[in-house]
Amino acid sequence: MEHLTKGKYFGDIKNVIQIDNLILTETEFTGSHVDWHCHENMHFSYSLIGNSCQISKKEKQIISNGTLIYHNSEDSHFNTKHSKYSKNFYIEIEDVWFRNLYFQHNLPKGVINLKSPRIKTAIEQIYLETKINDSTSKIAIESILINTFHLLQETSDIEKSIKPKWVSIVKEIIHEYPNNNFSLNELSKKAEIHPVHLSREFLKYFGQSLSQYIRTIKVHKAASLLKNKDLSLMDICFYSGFSDQSHMSKCFKNTFNITPFQYRKVTVL
Repeated sequence: MEHLTKGKYFGDIKNVIQIDNLILTETEFTGSHVDWHCHENMHFSYSLIGNSCQISKKEKQIISNGTLIYHNSEDSHFNTKHSKYSKNFYIEIEDVWFRNLYFQHNLPKGVINLKSPRIKTAIEQIYLETKINDSTSKIAIESILINTFHLLQETSDIEKSIKPKWVSIVKEIIHEYPNNNFSLNELSKKAEIHPVHLSREFLKYFGQSLSQYIRTIKVHKAASLLKNKDLSLMDICFYSGFSDQSHMSKCFKNTFNITPFQYRKVTVL
């Protein structure tokens, strides 16, 4: 098994930004398989383009556009069934980064597929900062990353808590069918919960209101599709479940402070 040291990844490294003890890396990969390996430091792996299957000792993860995986240091895994071309964004964090900031963390172990829209928004904001890369990007990236770890801990605590059955049902429906514009009644019937109770209790378990959560998922779907330069904005609007381009643009800007057109301009080369 190969042990990858700081800043090392498979594939062709296209962009590296180092901020003290953070290493932000963008890679392109054209192979079909990566053997068992582990990384020296914890890191986030964000799939920008492409598909693959990642297998660790405990589980299998299907990787597609917009998939965000958290890796604790030294966790071993391998990747197979890669698409012909894929691009990933990595955020690698050395332990000394936490110590220098006097930042206490109690992070989960293992390889975790992070589906929280709030965490994905934070990682996407960091990715955008690497494209802007101006005099304020360093402080922006570190600030967003600290917030990301708080969200990660919060999400982990919620996952460990005893949750009613409807929580997992609703989460599965929303993530599996983000393009479906369910009414509150339709969603509550599927989850077998009163619509008023669903609306009131949703924030407690998801960290956002029901409408915010659904919109954020749609925005992330749009962001992943915008990296495909062959799709028009109208196509992206349709595939991500927005009623029209104006609505998509408004929600996108509220999330990332940038329009879909501007996002495509800075992220697609």
